[in-house]
Parts: sequence; C-alpha cells; structure tokens
Amino acid sequence: MHFTERLVEVPFVHAAVLHRRPARVLDVGCCESHLAVELAALGIPTWGLDMRDYPLSHPNLTFVRADVRQTPFPDGFFDCIVALSTLEHIGMGHTPYGPAPLGADADGDKAAMKELVRLLAPQGRMVITLPFGRAADTAWYRVYDRRRLEGLA
Repeated sequence: MHFTERLVEVPFVHAAVLHRRPARVLDVGCCESHLAVELAALGIPTWGLDMRDYPLSHPNLTFVRADVRQTPFPDGFFDCIVALSTLEHIGMGHTPYGPAPLGADADGDKAAMKELVRLLAPQGRMVITLPFGRAADTAWYRVYDRRRLEGLA
C-alpha cells in the first residue's frame, strides 16, 4: 500500500471547509483527488477547476476546464477556495503527467495566487497546501521556504 501527503491533507481541508460551511467552493487542481465530489456530496455547491478532464460527477459539482491563471469566474464569486498540492506545479515546464500545456512560466504560481485572490469573496477562506522546507525547484514542482511563500502574497 502506498501512502501520500493526501492522508493528512484531505482531513485538514475537510475540517477547514466545514468549520464555516461556505455557499460556494472552488477546488483548484481537482483532478488529483476526490475532494470536489466529496464536498459536493456533503451538499456544498462546488466547482472543480483543472486543465485536464475530471472523471467524476455529482449534481452539486460543476467542472470547469481552464487554467487557474485565467478563469471565467467573476470577482469574489467563491466563499472558499481550496488548492490541494497544486500551486507548486503552476508554471513549471513539466508535470507528472507530461509537458505543461502552456509551457514554463517562472511566476506561474504568483499569477495563480493573484487570480485566486480575485475570486475570493470578502471574508472568504483560502485553504492551500504545498511542499514547505528548503526552497527548491524540480522539473515539475517547487518547494517553498518562508521567503518564497511570502512572495506568493
């Protein structure tokens, strides 16, 4: 059996989201987890956003295939935004699934964060998980230290 960081991340996100039940949730990079359909099954109107197709469906789930750096949503549309191990991949030239569709962009994570802030309603919550430790770049993800993390804001 193979365990990943999802073992900790998913319960953390559930607790953070359900602490104050939102009217609308956006799950960014939804294709690598069941989180979007889980939240939808709990009766929360949920939108999943990814560059790849999402294989699951639910009446409370709307999937949008788009780049997180340029979404079709209006300002302040979401009460809660979740990015579960996603931002560290945005703008990298390669992904675990092959070449990045839009190529490399050194500031892709910052552009994504700027868009997420635009989408978040006043008093909304953003729940983000990402690798933290000694700053580094691999072929397909970034590791954040305090300085790099503060650079996202």
